[in-house]
Amino acid sequence: RELETSLAALNTEHCELLKQMVMSKIEREEIETELVRYKLLYAEVMHDHEDSMSSHRMSRASSRGSSQSVISRG
Repeated sequence: RELETSLAALNTEHCELLKQMVMSKIEREEIETELVRYKLLYAEVMHDHEDSMSSHRMSRASSRGSSQSVISRG
């Protein structure tokens, strides 16, 4: 009878540990998914920033070129 009680307690403990392990794995996967989402958002922001800096540089270069051509004509 004592063995049955011990076995039942071990089974309960085993099920509880297994449940905790599964929940931890699910939580880790959710955190990993969120991290990937943040990395993608960061990459998108950096890409947009590079694009805006590139177009800003090109517009400054073209405005310098047009002002220099006006100066050389004048």
